[in-house]
Amino acid sequence: MIKECLGIVFSWLVNRIAWIVLMIIGALSTLTSPDTSFWLRNPEEKIRADIVKLTPIGSDMDAVINLIASNKKWKIFREGTFKRWAELSDDERRQQTDFFIRIKRINVLLGRWSMDYADATWTLDEDRRVIDVHVRKTMAK
Repeated sequence: MIKECLGIVFSWLVNRIAWIVLMIIGALSTLTSPDTSFWLRNPEEKIRADIVKLTPIGSDMDAVINLIASNKKWKIFREGTFKRWAELSDDERRQQTDFFIRIKRINVLLGRWSMDYADATWTLDEDRRVIDVHVRKTMAK
């Protein structure tokens, strides 16, 4: 009888510890992942600072494109539509890159939550280097 009770208590403790560990891992991944709506709820200045850490002023356009491509939830803005970089064909990527070079600006939808959204715009110079990053959040009223 005592062995059975100890077995039940031990099983319960193992399940509780596993649950707590999973919750901690989930919370940490939410805090460190820049493509979550949790991260987007930060002030614009904080989001901008995080993006500038990843693509500092002076970075080349390829660093920006690689960052966009690595964030599955970010969508690139072009001609009134948002599209994931991974969804573009090779021709579309080439056209997009040509567009960035010509316009010298890359605009990305970082994410949406409820009726709100956040986007980022990288401004490039003639040498295709980042000269500014602007973050804008639009909140539903």
